[in-house]
Amino acid sequence: MSVKVHVLYCGEGGYASRYHQLERLLMSEFVGQITMTGETTPGTTGYFEVSVNNELVHSKKVVFVL
Repeated sequence: MSVKVHVLYCGEGGYASRYHQLERLLMSEFVGQITMTGETTPGTTGYFEVSVNNELVHSKKVVFVL
């Protein structure tokens, strides 16, 4: 069973290169263990959110409270 990683990122804010860098890193580190998808937001939103198996694990915009 592979782990699903999904990244939602700002389509016009220069985050595409960060997504592709993360994709290359994770795909080379976890060969055959993950499925990686990316989705851009329309316009400039500033989003860069990473979800693993549908659970948000990183957000540039959301503050996590422990």
